[in-house]
Amino acid sequence: MKNRKFKFIGVIIFSISGLILFLQFSPPAFLQRKAIHSMSQNHKNIETDSKPKNKINISSTRNVITENDLVEDKEINPNQLNSPEDYLALVDLEKVTHRVIKDGLWADPSIWGNGEVPNSGAKVHIPEEINVVLDFTNETHLKSVRIDGSLIFATDADTQLMVDTMLVNESGILEIGNSQNPVKDGVEALLAINAYDLTNHDDDTQYLGAVLYSLGQVTMYGQEKTAKASLLETPELGDRELVLKEIPENWKQGDIVVIAGSRLERDEEYTLQVDYINGQHVGVTAVGQDQSEWEGLKNDHGIHRDLETIAVNVSRNTGISSSQPAIGAESAQGNVIFYGDGAANADLSYVGAYGLGAGTRGNDQQIVDFEKPAIAFHESTNTNPTIVEGLALVDAPESGIEVKNSNVFVSNSVAFDADGGAYLTENGSESRLLWRGKRTTPSYFSLGK
Repeated sequence: MKNRKFKFIGVIIFSISGLILFLQFSPPAFLQRKAIHSMSQNHKNIETDSKPKNKINISSTRNVITENDLVEDKEINPNQLNSPEDYLALVDLEKVTHRVIKDGLWADPSIWGNGEVPNSGAKVHIPEEINVVLDFTNETHLKSVRIDGSLIFATDADTQLMVDTMLVNESGILEIGNSQNPVKDGVEALLAINAYDLTNHDDDTQYLGAVLYSLGQVTMYGQEKTAKASLLETPELGDRELVLKEIPENWKQGDIVVIAGSRLERDEEYTLQVDYINGQHVGVTAVGQDQSEWEGLKNDHGIHRDLETIAVNVSRNTGISSSQPAIGAESAQGNVIFYGDGAANADLSYVGAYGLGAGTRGNDQQIVDFEKPAIAFHESTNTNPTIVEGLALVDAPESGIEVKNSNVFVSNSVAFDADGGAYLTENGSESRLLWRGKRTTPSYFSLGK
């Protein structure tokens, strides 16, 4: 099943156990510049311009690892990191360079034991019962952050943290918005899981170490919006406006939307950018291009049988992204793992997941399969379902959501451009992935609340 890219846009949700489904979705606006680049490279039906003019969205801040950063190829054991102890070893307390000694703001030197705010390559530790608030866009690339206390992203200012390995321990809390106080409208919050160094290392765990690994509590809440909208009129050649059946919630100028295909015999997905919204009428244009310069859709969209045409909005103001590695280093791309209590205590609402996961690493002499899913829920300690609401999962080199011995409820969510299964559970396990909505065809799933 490797090397097959399924071109389905799906929005899912019905009760299922031990089943692999192949779906695809589209990229979030908060991840915009990188979304534009990635989709223009991979999708022939993207309506794009080489000079984006809209504001920079968070997903675009992903660093690019160049060919010069690659290490000499060597044998790598993809099973080097399996247990919580393996991941804890990546954030060894004896190797910490910056430790917080009191509550306060990240940028305040007085909260750090050495009197210095962490610099590039720092190994950070937030001890138990200590709370740190990040209230700015931090462009420093950290090697690791171990959270035994609390790290809280401000919800009223643009925030970003870039790190190779982040571990939320059993007593730890990572909060990027919550149900009562989501990241505010007009504000963007990004956690970038980017491999720090591919050249100077003494073992190969770095290829799996680009990760957010949680044994504790992770809460992320962005602004709620309509993820999927049914179209009242079928898009046709030359159209520059979509007419929806209902007024969409929280769609904005600059959002990225995808018109979903409805026929298997031809690729009909179109990635566009919102130019204006007037009730049910949504003006669209090529990504990064003024509508006045755009000639409209290049083809009639078409309808297969009695299926409705839908548009999905993949823009989010809160999210997790990973860097785009050079060809041959895909396994350096980061991912997210919720394990044990971490799987039970994860709470994700209207979050974008961009470029997470990895498939194959190697060169002409050696190919190694890693198969890191974008987001994994493993060995949950709670029989009640973990809630994932409004997720936009984009550009996953491997699987999207993986569920193993856990119970996850995914709702009102979309995915696009995943190589392999966008959502899967493991056969023969106690896993249960609940998808709410109505299945209409093998390649299209309706999205419901």
